Amino acid sequence: MLRIVNKQLPKRWIGRKGDESKPATQAPMFWPPYSPDLTPCDFFVWGYVKDKVYAEGTPENLKDLRKKIRGALRDLPQKMIDKAIDSFKNRLEQCIEAEGGHIE
Repeated sequence: MLRIVNKQLPKRWIGRKGDESKPATQAPMFWPPYSPDLTPCDFFVWGYVKDKVYAEGTPENLKDLRKKIRGALRDLPQKMIDKAIDSFKNRLEQCIEAEGGHIE
């Protein structure tokens, strides 16, 4: 599969390392693995927003869902926003200390 990508998009794709035994399958630009440790928004905030969005039942349609999400985000208490920001800063520092490895 990677050989096909290399043939169709030579030096124009982003991916993981590929097959180290075959240098031709190396990604020209390395894409790091997904890290839940570096998610900008605290997982608690998303849970809080979801609870608010579905507090009065399932939204009727996509427009209603968007309206409820925006309302829940707009009404987030400032203390919760500050806590999420501090938590993110802390996770960044821990990832630096772990040299990019997973934390917690």
